[in-house]
Amino acid sequence: MADRLRVLADVAPITADDLPGYAGALFDALVADPGLQRLSQWRALEFPEASEAEINSHIAKATEIAASYGIHLNLATDLMMITLGAVMAWNATAERIRNPLGEPVDQRAAAHRQAVVTAVTALTDALTARPGTSKKGAS
Repeated sequence: MADRLRVLADVAPITADDLPGYAGALFDALVADPGLQRLSQWRALEFPEASEAEINSHIAKATEIAASYGIHLNLATDLMMITLGAVMAWNATAERIRNPLGEPVDQRAAAHRQAVVTAVTALTDALTARPGTSKKGAS
């Protein structure tokens, strides 16, 4: 299990100056292997306290984001948590709810991915007060 969780942490290395791109890459990885997300969620239910390694990893990532965008560490942490929540919403939602019109799954997933990237772009722009600086991951 530890090896699989380590894969989740590394499957899409965070790019502190391109959170929309990171969101898209992580979305792709979790759609390709939804078991990684399920394992991570199970672990959080069974062991709600984060390990020192997890705490250090998340603080390091938030610190990189804060430095990249010139924002406070708490705001960078919020930005990272909201991004992760948006990315994981697809797998956490039942198929018939996330695809109410029964579109081809790949087509619907691609549209949702773009919505996530767009949302993370808007959120990053809003929270960093540097409009237009987070467009890298838009494709």
